[in-house]
Amino acid sequence: GMLAFVLYALTCSRFVMSEDVAEFQALAAAHGIAHAGYPLYLLLLEGFHLLPILTAPWRANLTSALAGAVAGGLTAAVAVRYTRNLIAAVAAAGALALSYSLWHDATRAEIYAFTLALSAGALLSFSYYLESRHVDPLALCGILLGLSLTAHLGSLALAAVIVVVLLVGAIPGRS
Repeated sequence: GMLAFVLYALTCSRFVMSEDVAEFQALAAAHGIAHAGYPLYLLLLEGFHLLPILTAPWRANLTSALAGAVAGGLTAAVAVRYTRNLIAAVAAAGALALSYSLWHDATRAEIYAFTLALSAGALLSFSYYLESRHVDPLALCGILLGLSLTAHLGSLALAAVIVVVLLVGAIPGRS
């Protein structure tokens, strides 16, 4: 995750971009409301705007760089839990971090890397729940999944899978 963050930070644009990215870059400084809401992401943008480094657009882009790096790190954690192989987990996280999609979204002030980080955190929490059957990881999963839904409705796909797994687990004789 740290290597991905450095890579993303070094490749973030210092300039105002276009379309939604420009809107988020401006909202980081203007404290407004985005076209579809995104309250948590906007709060994070505003926090990064306060950093006294480089340009305001770069700081907004850095928000997504951090989110993309967190998503990569959480992906490694999920992969190591399921494969029990650190090398495979690091390779999977590296492949994700270096993919065009994540690199593109992690170097621009856009919602997708942030949503992926929240969803990866929810998936990791859910894997802890499946192993322990304690309510705390499930509660954390629900919180992170709910927060990811404030960022992008694409998280509904993960929510549907989690609900199905929970329902199947509730059938007597199945675990």
